[in-house]
Amino acid sequence: MPPGLLSQIQKIGTLGGTDFSGQYLVAEAASEDALLLKNAELRRTLDPLIKQGKLKGIQSLDQFILPTAEQNRLKQHLRALADKPGNYRAMYELGIPEDTLKSALLQAADTPALTLSDGIALPLAQAWKPLYLGEVEPHRYASVIRLNGMTDPETVRKTAETVPGIKWADKRGRLNELFRHTRNQAAWLKLSSYLLAWLLLWRLFGARQGGKILAVPVAAAVGTVAVLGWLGIPVSLFAMFGLLLVSAIGIDYAVYALNAGHSTDARLGGMLLAALTTGISFVLLAFSGTPVVAAFGMTVGIGVILNLWLAARLMYSVPDTQHPRR
Repeated sequence: MPPGLLSQIQKIGTLGGTDFSGQYLVAEAASEDALLLKNAELRRTLDPLIKQGKLKGIQSLDQFILPTAEQNRLKQHLRALADKPGNYRAMYELGIPEDTLKSALLQAADTPALTLSDGIALPLAQAWKPLYLGEVEPHRYASVIRLNGMTDPETVRKTAETVPGIKWADKRGRLNELFRHTRNQAAWLKLSSYLLAWLLLWRLFGARQGGKILAVPVAAAVGTVAVLGWLGIPVSLFAMFGLLLVSAIGIDYAVYALNAGHSTDARLGGMLLAALTTGISFVLLAFSGTPVVAAFGMTVGIGVILNLWLAARLMYSVPDTQHPRR
């Protein structure tokens, strides 16, 4: 991510108390009330970390609505308060009629208890709706617990996972893992393709000449990776896709350099023209503000230059009289 954009996101997160790391917790339980109790248990478990400064705070559904059993206990408490005027004498002395206070308490006590689904449907619940995942499977309810201001994610993860039914989720880490896995698969497939390409080139041009042709894209791919490393650009999945193009272009150049029925100057001119048109397209991508697009364009651009140089070296290493003429 560009440093300027990253700095802005971090500042927004600090001012708004929001964590953009993509790390959060998922709670699961057999009912909505059990899910709320699980959220509350987790919050109590993480409270020591908040006091230690390893976590600034969390956002969970139990902060918005109580389980129905606790709501019923609260209603009983409100009725008890209504029967004892001394409990709200201070409000009466401020000028609020005693009957009004008692009526308000009894009205609140008679309000039906809300389930989690009913509570989430209220207009006041807009900030909490994304946390409730609903009944993901029969008798399996789930919710998200947001974590804000983590300074020690590993400790938070280990502490949270001591509560049964709590799972750690790292969205960004999971995506990075998938990208790395796909990149590594592409690398192994590319190595396999070199072997298959050599077998085909050996069949068409012989073992020695096929090896020379294949040496061009292999050397260009290795050189491209070396240049990327020197420039501090990681070989990401998109850079690996660029290396696939580099290898295909290199074989084309090498086959043309050794087997086209034209003079050396004509063959060099043809390769220069092809490299120029390819380079214009992909070098422009290297200036993109999107890092993955820029890496892809830079990978292909560097590879084209190396392929052109290596194919030209290969062409001039073979006497012109050995090339077929039309």
